[in-house]
Amino acid sequence: MNNFFVDSLKNSLNGIKILAGHSSKGAFYKDWKLVSLDGTVFDVPDTKENLIAFMRPKGGRGKSAFPQIRAVALVENGTHILFGAEMDSHKTSEKVLAVEVIKTLKPGMLCMAD
Repeated sequence: MNNFFVDSLKNSLNGIKILAGHSSKGAFYKDWKLVSLDGTVFDVPDTKENLIAFMRPKGGRGKSAFPQIRAVALVENGTHILFGAEMDSHKTSEKVLAVEVIKTLKPGMLCMAD
């Protein structure tokens, strides 16, 4: 998806270093580095570009006030550093985005997801 908001956020994640060491509280289980995968929905600015790219979701009382994106991200548990994410329209499922995000996992990581 080519969108300034999404591209900027994804580019800011490039090159982030995972920092937790074995002494970091909550960062490891035995030799496994703990990471978590989860998804959420964000309101984005109400611009013409965002409205075209993401649309407003419909609810019980009409359309949402803002366009929304769905994001799925990986977070290092010990430091809470976000190190991988995929984003798309709110209509895209978390499962579809998760397939791309899990490519960010490295050997030795134990990923927990809900």
